[in-house]
Amino acid sequence: MSANEVKSKNLLPIKDANWVVDRIQTAAKIHSINTSSKGNFFPLRPSSALKSERELYYGLQDYYNPGMISKTPIEGRNAMLLSLGHAIEKHLIEHTERAFAITHRNLRLNYGHIKNNKGEEIPLMGEFDFTIQSSETGELIIADSKSSADYPFSTGVPKDDHIAQINLYLHSAWARERAIKRAWIIYYNKNNSDLKCYEFEYNKELAESIINKFQKVYSAYEKGVIPNREHVLGSDWQAMYSQYRDHDTQEFKVPVVDRKMIILDPAYIEDLDRKELVKFFATDRNSGCVFKVGLFKYWLELGSTTLILKKEKV
Repeated sequence: MSANEVKSKNLLPIKDANWVVDRIQTAAKIHSINTSSKGNFFPLRPSSALKSERELYYGLQDYYNPGMISKTPIEGRNAMLLSLGHAIEKHLIEHTERAFAITHRNLRLNYGHIKNNKGEEIPLMGEFDFTIQSSETGELIIADSKSSADYPFSTGVPKDDHIAQINLYLHSAWARERAIKRAWIIYYNKNNSDLKCYEFEYNKELAESIINKFQKVYSAYEKGVIPNREHVLGSDWQAMYSQYRDHDTQEFKVPVVDRKMIILDPAYIEDLDRKELVKFFATDRNSGCVFKVGLFKYWLELGSTTLILKKEKV
């Protein structure tokens, strides 16, 4: 039987079976939640190097007091994408091993420390994928495998957070003792299996700036001072995909009559358009308040995927 013969039968689906899709995605979501609940990882880690200070602050709260703050449930589709990414990265390592001499795998190392308010050191740990040994010089190169969607892959530019992450591995005492100064990030395109590899050299200044940031966030956590909001829901993708999104936007659910009023000089906002106003109010420490500016009052309310600016005469 040929393909044309099959088409000639006009065999159309009896009905959509989307309940099957829903069931699979729900199972993926439940599996992701159950898996994440078994491992509560210290949030100040290489893969979180470029997360906002506010996100890291919530991560510390959740780490030291599990369940203290709510997490936004992951969607089934996103849970499957994460799982696929991990599987692809393992697949890539298998093929890389056929081409190069892979030595150390999944080595956990210390790349620095921060201090608590008692002066006690807290080690900062990370884990790279593998090292490759040069057949010509014997030099070790730290390498990480990453999966990528088609668009970021096509830009020809590695992700900033991946650069920051692998540079922290190069900053570790383990790497410096072995004079390891180079690292590779190997990207695998999930759409067509194309590969790209970028090479980097160790940058001490970048590593130290991230460790200083981690120290700043930890000190803020100990003092109970929430860092200012850097990313705004509706404007920045980081806010949309934050696992603490629901917790971080509670203030915008409070009825306007119950909010404190802050008086601002009109000069602060006279040159701002509507989008800039949302950013201005959302990043203020009093973002959940009502702002009286001249004859008008402004406030932010939470929509389904964005913050909505409200304005009315006083």
